[in-house]
Amino acid sequence: MRRWVALAALFATVACNPQPGGNARGTPTPAPSAIGAPPLRITGKLTHPIVAQRGNRRLYQLAARNYDGISPQGAARTTFYGADITFYDKRGSTLEARAPQAVVEQARHTVTMSGGVVAHSSAGLLLTCTTLVYDSGKETIHGEGNVRASNRQGATITGNRFDSDVALDHIRIR
Repeated sequence: MRRWVALAALFATVACNPQPGGNARGTPTPAPSAIGAPPLRITGKLTHPIVAQRGNRRLYQLAARNYDGISPQGAARTTFYGADITFYDKRGSTLEARAPQAVVEQARHTVTMSGGVVAHSSAGLLLTCTTLVYDSGKETIHGEGNVRASNRQGATITGNRFDSDVALDHIRIR
């Protein structure tokens, strides 16, 4: 909680005291956002998982080693390294995914996992691909690159890309 209070204070300080023309080190200040304040660059280690929800329902929970992001008003984009994400569907099914990198984009309402994704559904399906994109608005996932889906009995389907719901109940591989 103290971290969020400190972050809010930092946001307020930046918004109240924009520095036109650069900073003390002579590096240019990023372009101001619509409210006049420059975007805020944030880096650090993630000590607690991040939970995204709509109403009282979880959409996903993200854990990672560290992060790096830029936060203009309403369009934050943060990269998480060593990402473990659990996606939740409306019926309670889960998809646990792991990737070297995940990018959360506020304006697009997406989470893009990349660098080789390995995901396990609560129904026992194993899914691997190069890139996986979760759309929180539609609550769907899309993947590309070396797509491979296997069930517990060993049946495997391969392709170049896929579209699915979070539970992998309705997966289409091409």
